[in-house]
Amino acid sequence: VKQYLQEIYEGVILKGWTDQDYLSYVNDLYEKFKTFSVDEISFFKGYNTERESDGFLQMAQTVNPVTGKTVGTTGIAKAATYYNQIIQKMGLGKKYDQLRVGDKCRFLYIEESNPYRINVMAYKDGQWPTEFNGVFKPDYKKMFEKTVLDALKAFRQACKFSECDPSKQVAFDIF
Repeated sequence: VKQYLQEIYEGVILKGWTDQDYLSYVNDLYEKFKTFSVDEISFFKGYNTERESDGFLQMAQTVNPVTGKTVGTTGIAKAATYYNQIIQKMGLGKKYDQLRVGDKCRFLYIEESNPYRINVMAYKDGQWPTEFNGVFKPDYKKMFEKTVLDALKAFRQACKFSECDPSKQVAFDIF
């Protein structure tokens, strides 16, 4: 994704792209992005804080000692717990190592239309279980927002370019 962001920055700064050039590139990039592998679109993160689980895919709630408010589990801790529990449930514990606190891993948003109704998953870098392919689909729209559009937000605003949502582009015949 970094190379595409660089192309956008260079296009605008060095080649004088207009708002339309920018929007066209982002829309085309979204179409390419939907063909990328899980490794190409996922975030590289450190798994640093373990959270307790109340049961299968159920995260324990913690209370902030200062405010007394219930605090949710971080995305990476939840995703790592889901990965570990699903690997065991699918009987893949001997094939794939569990994620442990201190590991560097990949994190991505997945479509909730999976049998487990979860929206995040973590896995060891370069070790996306092939058994997951028929069960989990990357949420390309959300990943594009997080990896591309969020990274471009301040730049786009500084250039006074239009906000876009490539997932809602429609084609029509002007004749």
